[in-house]
Amino acid sequence: MKKVSAKEQKSKQYEEYLWEEGVLTFEQFQKAGMEHLLQEAVESEVEEFLGRKRYEHTTSSDEQLRGYRNGYYDRFIKSAEGRYHVQHP
Repeated sequence: MKKVSAKEQKSKQYEEYLWEEGVLTFEQFQKAGMEHLLQEAVESEVEEFLGRKRYEHTTSSDEQLRGYRNGYYDRFIKSAEGRYHVQHP
């Protein structure tokens, strides 16, 4: 079974919302888009901090390990527009 990142899960969920038949309210569309955007931002921030992407290792033995990934934690971000679900690495 292939491991799928939270960013890829949110992308797939967002695409499903776009192609789903039926009426999609503006609020649902906005919430899905905002969750997708926030997930992308969190993932890129972690990649920048660690200096490597998911499943990459440091190339040099003298580079100091800045941290590691150990799964995801469910977090909720509250804003004036509502509550957004983000999986924090």
